[in-house]
Amino acid sequence: MRASPIWQSFSFGEMIGPISQSSFLSVTAMGATALSILALFNATGRVLWGKVSDMLDRRVTLFIMFSICAAALLALDFLRVFPLYLLGIGLVALCFGGFLSVYAVVTADLFGTKNMGANYGLIFTAYGAGGIIGPYLAATLRRSVDEVTYLTSCPRGRLQEVYFVVGDYSLAFWVSAGACLIAAILVLQMRHREARIEIRRRATALS
Repeated sequence: MRASPIWQSFSFGEMIGPISQSSFLSVTAMGATALSILALFNATGRVLWGKVSDMLDRRVTLFIMFSICAAALLALDFLRVFPLYLLGIGLVALCFGGFLSVYAVVTADLFGTKNMGANYGLIFTAYGAGGIIGPYLAATLRRSVDEVTYLTSCPRGRLQEVYFVVGDYSLAFWVSAGACLIAAILVLQMRHREARIEIRRRATALS
């Protein structure tokens, strides 16, 4: 996730240039903090959601995760106070980390453990596809809305003005949230389909 560039666009978009070097360094330091928060919540999500999926139905857990992720993405464009921004990206990272752990057990529940390696490998290709398509999609959906100048030190130690392109990520947030909502609906449909199969199986056994 482009946590640091997004925060920089949020911050620099509200400033009037040229932005001082101290302000620039302060904003970029916050961006680095955001990346650390992402990593922390990502790691926590792998354990937390794995535990939740053991207590609840797997599909219910996935539905909750997709719903939280969608809500966080829809709100993210309005979370321009740094603690709230950290909360928003933290929730997204928390759910993202959980997907990696829950998908494995869902695969085993649906298809058994006999061909677990191959089945999980096929499901995990979605992660690779997202890694390929995601950067191009993010670049397409991001709109450049302004250019601001900031002061930074050149190699000789003097201050020089550099342009920063302020991006509008609202469309990217909406598209990503929509994808999460579609996934949540599909998860529920998968559960309903399994219930119908189970009803048919029991009816056949009784007959």
